Amino acid sequence: MKRTTYPLSIATMAACLVGMPQAAMAEDTDDIFTGPSVGVQGGYERQSIDEPVLSGADAVTLDARSKGITYGAYAGYDLQISNFVVGVEAGFNPNGRTITGDVAGGGTAEFNPKWSANVSARAGVVVADRALLYGRVGYNRTRYSVSRFATGDTTATATQNENADGLMFGGGAEFAFNENAAFRVEYRRTNLDGSLRSDQILAGATLRF
Repeated sequence: MKRTTYPLSIATMAACLVGMPQAAMAEDTDDIFTGPSVGVQGGYERQSIDEPVLSGADAVTLDARSKGITYGAYAGYDLQISNFVVGVEAGFNPNGRTITGDVAGGGTAEFNPKWSANVSARAGVVVADRALLYGRVGYNRTRYSVSRFATGDTTATATQNENADGLMFGGGAEFAFNENAAFRVEYRRTNLDGSLRSDQILAGATLRF
């Protein structure tokens, strides 16, 4: 009896030891995307515009594009329920890509974003213990100036400061290293008033509390 009891006991203990890390990991990742968070992000942006700008005698049509680096910061809160994640987020970009183009009658016009801010909701599915696929939709406001320049002159002949509002949407993937740190990649489209449009490919680092 004793010769069979010890092997069975050892086998039972071994099974428990093997199962404990797996159970602990399951518990650790059940709500790994839950909590308040802050982060920074950067990447590539392409902007375009094709519409009248300025007003009165200075009105011209600006048809131009720009591309380059963009960066910003964000803060939000997520809630994970089983394999589903929902959250809200606010973001801020301190700069934007300047769009410059030739205009009819000579000279150039310049669209210069000063800053942009956004608020959005996201929802997604955890496809592995630490990987989240999500979609995003929200609102964006951009503060910008529009200027007109005579040919060969660097001093603006007319300048206006305005705001543009519009819809922001996109999607991405986020990988959580643990309950406090995550990395994400995201595609984002923003359609503002008129024809102003922005496409971004972003990478971000998130700290969750």
